[in-house]
Amino acid sequence: MIERFAERLAFSINHHAQDSSSSVKVLTYGIIMLLDFLFILVLSLTIGALTGKFIETAIGMGCFLLLRSISGGYHFNTSMSCILFSTFVSVTIPHVALSSGVTLILYVISILLFVIYSPSNLQNQSRIPSKYYPALKWISVGIVVASFLPTMEVVTLAIFIQALSLVRFNRKGGETNAKGNC
Repeated sequence: MIERFAERLAFSINHHAQDSSSSVKVLTYGIIMLLDFLFILVLSLTIGALTGKFIETAIGMGCFLLLRSISGGYHFNTSMSCILFSTFVSVTIPHVALSSGVTLILYVISILLFVIYSPSNLQNQSRIPSKYYPALKWISVGIVVASFLPTMEVVTLAIFIQALSLVRFNRKGGETNAKGNC
């Protein structure tokens, strides 16, 4: 649904543009990324406001997006899957209470996952040259370590979910999803 709309819009933009230097495929991809982000943002913040957790939802999303932009992670095959999963996670984690012991365990696991797997699946998702990937790993780890001191449950869970998204599970003989909708 979103993909078809984005493709039609991209075709129209390309057709009506005076200087059509971008292909329909590139425009479609950009429109899908923008629509995914806007749907997730609006849905999550609206639900967060309705449940009385607007600030917590915004903080969790901000933390997740910051780390995701630096460390990469798994991408769903469809925009709708991305929107539904991301919105579900964004609006659920502000309602989860953690003990200090569980918080510590999640932080340690998260740090280990970032050290081992970050960055993950950035090749088709970012314009950052691969020569900077080692620096991205340590920037990600640094952000996770720095976030431990002002411990907030929503930040802990956002970091942990992002850390899990870094793990690449090979399916069908080693293929991973490089389509990159979300």
